[in-house]
Amino acid sequence: MFTCEFLKLPNVNTHPDPVRYILHFTPFRYCNTTGFCPPLMCNLNYSQMKKLFNIITCTFLISGAFAQSVGIGTSTPNVNALLDISSSTKGLLIPRMNQAQRDAMVNPPSGMLLYMNGTNDVLNNPIGFYCRTSGAWVHILSNADIDKTWEKITDGQYSLSSKVGIGIEAPLAPLHIRQAGASPTMRIDGGSPSIYFSVGNEQDGYSNTGRIYGRGNDLVIGGALGSSEKRIVFQLSGADKVLFEPDGTFKTKAEIRLTDDAFVEKGFMQLSGNDVRIGTVSANNTGNFVIRTNGNDAVQVNPSGDLIPAGTLQFKEGTLEKSFVQRSGNNLRLGTNIGNVDGDVIVRMNGNDRFKFEPSGRMTISGDVNPTLYFSAGGVNKAYMQVQGNDLQIRAINNKVELGDFVTVDDALNRVGISTTTPDQKLHVQGGSAKISTGKVYNNSDENLMPLGYAVFASNGTKVSGTANLSGGWIGTDFYLSCANEDINSTAVFITCRNARLFPSYVNETLGRVRINFYDEDTDTFQAGFSVVVYKTN
Repeated sequence: MFTCEFLKLPNVNTHPDPVRYILHFTPFRYCNTTGFCPPLMCNLNYSQMKKLFNIITCTFLISGAFAQSVGIGTSTPNVNALLDISSSTKGLLIPRMNQAQRDAMVNPPSGMLLYMNGTNDVLNNPIGFYCRTSGAWVHILSNADIDKTWEKITDGQYSLSSKVGIGIEAPLAPLHIRQAGASPTMRIDGGSPSIYFSVGNEQDGYSNTGRIYGRGNDLVIGGALGSSEKRIVFQLSGADKVLFEPDGTFKTKAEIRLTDDAFVEKGFMQLSGNDVRIGTVSANNTGNFVIRTNGNDAVQVNPSGDLIPAGTLQFKEGTLEKSFVQRSGNNLRLGTNIGNVDGDVIVRMNGNDRFKFEPSGRMTISGDVNPTLYFSAGGVNKAYMQVQGNDLQIRAINNKVELGDFVTVDDALNRVGISTTTPDQKLHVQGGSAKISTGKVYNNSDENLMPLGYAVFASNGTKVSGTANLSGGWIGTDFYLSCANEDINSTAVFITCRNARLFPSYVNETLGRVRINFYDEDTDTFQAGFSVVVYKTN
């Protein structure tokens, strides 16, 4: 057996054969009782010395591995490394093999390292270093294997490549994921994981338009925070179909179909022209359209079109009841509630008020031109009342109009009878006859019953029509009327106000004129349009 010691010889690194130079061998022999063993120097030939050196080196490595680090090319190996190799001219060459040789190994342990060569299967098994991990060979990428497209920054990394593929060799989009035979999954974990979307360019900058994020148990799709203009848009077949406005307004160009659990269509909401249609589909011939309140059916529309309210249709403003529609026995009642003293019942057509019923019971008919109230029998118009300009026309087409038991208007003969239903003149007064002749009206004593004058005045005081002898005008809310060549104080004045809510009155004034005023229910005075007829009283 041999031991060896390293001698401190100068210039050992420059000696042509350092192994022969530095080794000094001493063969052991039996020692005396004092433990002293005299050395016996011997020289071995070069081949023997080289073999012995390799054995001794391995012995040092094996024995030192349990106690200290081993350095090759360094006298101060890292204390945390079992083997520290240092060189500025040479490298470490690990085993090299092709894929078949690598895969032929039986149960290779985790952590095994090798370099695989052979055919370069870039997608599945590219040439390069492999490490055995969790029962599989994992490729260790290097710049020689792929283009260096990823750059590292302080807290992340980025790529300036135009397209990145995962599971696909030729990506068709900036991020293209493919997983053959399965459904590709992209997962984001976090307290509130989000995907933001921004629109713009490098020159003008980017503006956030919306995001998708998790919130508790919810998946939220939203527009840009704080934006009053950016909407959420859903497209189908390349066209905008559904919009969510920033204020929450929902808009859709298509109808909304409501289905059961098997996606069988049962109901719908639809825009048809200018009409909104809500109901059941044609195949659902047994379903009702139901409006529910407080968990109860309040109104139903059955397949026959019958509207079936469960109670009164009550209309409120806040908590105040204003109007209603109600079935009372066999009667239908609609109107304003008790306490709503100012509310009217209004019937609207085409967005305009057409009929109005006031709390006093007065009914007003309104129209854009010549508002008309028709009276029909069997679908045939028999008579009507119509406003023509400032006039009211009452006609019974080819029939008679009777006002009580005293006035009859024969539309077929163009005659008016007073106290007679068969007038034989244009104006026929039964009992104290009055006839119209050459534009005058006479009594039985041949006295002219025609008025002194008449006139129609607009609310601004302008005389619209009438006899030339009547004139007047407003001074504040007082209208002063005069009659030419006559003391109007000795006449009878008949006034009709065009505003049905105002009431006329007049008093005699000096200078041969009268003062006319118009009052409302609160005795406030107003200017108003009116007509006036003046009769001589003597």
